[in-house]
Amino acid sequence: MNKRELIEKAAAEAGLTRRQTAAALDAILGTIQTAVAAEDKVAIPGFGSFEIAHKPARTGRNPQTGEPLEIAETWTAKFKPSPGFMGLIRQRKKDDSSVPAVGASPRDVSGAEDVSREP
Repeated sequence: MNKRELIEKAAAEAGLTRRQTAAALDAILGTIQTAVAAEDKVAIPGFGSFEIAHKPARTGRNPQTGEPLEIAETWTAKFKPSPGFMGLIRQRKKDDSSVPAVGASPRDVSGAEDVSREP
């Protein structure tokens, strides 16, 4: 699902126009990004939490030569789904596998066996 599809679906469910929904979504995402960049944790009950994570400098190895190399420190965003959200994901895996996931390709729906998925 891309942003346009998300806006259309949310607008239909909330009874808002696409323009109103897009403005609300942009405001929410902007607020989350600004807060996380300022090192605040953003927790949305029933959905999950966003926070900034520090990855300190470390020594790695060049996979081709095996030579050690220094990997610089970095900062990244981290998302942790809520237990309720994880329950939905786990339930999806237990349900009938013929139900396509959101954004599934036509091959996923056709009944062709996909060996990459766990039973």
